[in-house]
Amino acid sequence: MKKLNKKRTIIISVLFLSIFILGFFQNAKISKAQPQYSSGNITIQSNFSILETSDESSDKLNANSINITLPSSTWNITDFEINFTSIKMGSEINEVESEISADTDNILLDKGKKAYATQINITEPTRIFSVEIYGEYLTKSDNDITVEIRGYGDPSGDPNAPNATIYGTPVILNISDNADWHIQTFPKPIDLNPGYYYLVINGSNILNDPPPQKAQYWFFYNDPSIKNPNLYLYEYESSWSLIGAAKVLLHKFNQRVNRSYTPEVDIHMGVEFSGTVYNVTKLAPYTGNVSIPLNNYSPGFENFYLPIRNNLSIELLVNYSYHIKQRNEFSSDASVLIKEGSMNFWSVTPDFIRTDGIYSIRFNYPSNWIWPSVFKDDVNITKTDPDIDIIGNTIYILNDTITQGASWNITAWSQNIDFSLDIPTIIYGPSQTMRITVTPPSTVGNLTFILVDIYGDEDHRDSVEDPPEDVTFEHTFSSNPFSGQWKAYILWNNQTDAALQVLTLQVGLVGDGGSSGDDDDTTIVTGIDPQLIFMTVLYIAIGSLVGLSSYKMVKRHKRAKASHREKIFNKYMDLLNLDYIMINDKESGLNVYEQILAGKERDITLITGF
Repeated sequence: MKKLNKKRTIIISVLFLSIFILGFFQNAKISKAQPQYSSGNITIQSNFSILETSDESSDKLNANSINITLPSSTWNITDFEINFTSIKMGSEINEVESEISADTDNILLDKGKKAYATQINITEPTRIFSVEIYGEYLTKSDNDITVEIRGYGDPSGDPNAPNATIYGTPVILNISDNADWHIQTFPKPIDLNPGYYYLVINGSNILNDPPPQKAQYWFFYNDPSIKNPNLYLYEYESSWSLIGAAKVLLHKFNQRVNRSYTPEVDIHMGVEFSGTVYNVTKLAPYTGNVSIPLNNYSPGFENFYLPIRNNLSIELLVNYSYHIKQRNEFSSDASVLIKEGSMNFWSVTPDFIRTDGIYSIRFNYPSNWIWPSVFKDDVNITKTDPDIDIIGNTIYILNDTITQGASWNITAWSQNIDFSLDIPTIIYGPSQTMRITVTPPSTVGNLTFILVDIYGDEDHRDSVEDPPEDVTFEHTFSSNPFSGQWKAYILWNNQTDAALQVLTLQVGLVGDGGSSGDDDDTTIVTGIDPQLIFMTVLYIAIGSLVGLSSYKMVKRHKRAKASHREKIFNKYMDLLNLDYIMINDKESGLNVYEQILAGKERDITLITGF
């Protein structure tokens, strides 16, 4: 009995739990969040073009080209002026001795000849960046060999020999086992005034190599070619000794000479733009300017690069000042809130990223907009900020009020545009077709039809772009539509105007099929909501299943109980059918007790002992 009660309890619990879950999901539909169209308005996303301008002046020093960084690759240059305030020679390669032939002679640097010095002549202030030396090694030393620039004239010996003065910082010899030019770059450029100096290859550290290692370096000099007959070549064993005059190690200097140029006098120079070189004209000694016609030019890159050309084929080092005007037209996010019977509310939310120099914003809003306002960080500054100016249909936001990272919002209002529509009836039953004919405004725009059910969910949408004449929207309801009030939104909009009309429809009614506007011929359907029918059928099905299951369990229990009673009854009947009872001792087999039940005696001796 306890088992039966337990099973009944489980069945009832499952039944109520199922009903609760189904009811919960049903209520979830009824108590849904606020519908999208419940407030009777629609928000349409849009965008507007905004113009930002920049006026910048700046200076560049020690440049060898015109290189200006724009705010982004979308900016265009409307005007560009450049003045050169200093024009000097840039770096150049001075090939002191560089001719090589099969007869070019060479000298050996090893433990015997520990250093070589070739004389150099500086005729004007010069900055040395590096030197190239022609040579190779056969066996490399374990110790560093250095390249140095030393002074001229040994006060204690040969007045033409190198002395102990070292200019700048020596550089460790860079060389390979191939006879070739090898660049020796000094840690810092070396500035030399006019005069004589020596380029020294110092291998005195070779003496520290462990025996029997024998380092060998070969360097080449200008024999038989002679470009500098007045220069000397020295070698060092225990002291400096002259190898000979007019002998110079092969070398090239990467140098800059402190020499200034005047355009159109000392040099012809220009600035190349789009394949054309525009000449630099003289302003004063060592200064000039250039005019380049730029009319809304778009480089397409953030870096605006112009090379400087000259007729001497040397690199120029210039200081210049420039004045550049730029503009950029970008698309800003915007939206319009449209509500039937009310004015349209426009909101433009640009993101300003200001540049250096003078930066300003210009926004041309539509002529039909009224009450424009400018908000900065949610504060209306239209009338309080002197850098906000509204002239005609243009809003100007000037330099000083535009700060990096501020949030901006430009708002305005416009009238709701009138348009007409025709609908035969607003009452529809299952499977009936609704037709709405719309006569759009004469202005070009887009028409949109949106049908929303009783729960605020969009059921149907249709759009027509730039309709030339009347447009008819159609929709056929399903055979079991949700009964109640539906909404039909008819929206017209373009970039500057918008309009909205909302119709309330009664759906779930049966009449004349919507072919007539006479509401007297329409009768209300008393049928049940399809969702309610579905839930009722579902409850009946679950109840039937639970009832059938309970019936089978009760029937099974009754069968088990009857079987148990029958077993007990059969045992009792077996006892009632006994004729004779005899009890024997288990050990001896002797008869202990006997009882005659049916009046028939037994011969005890026949079974005694079994």
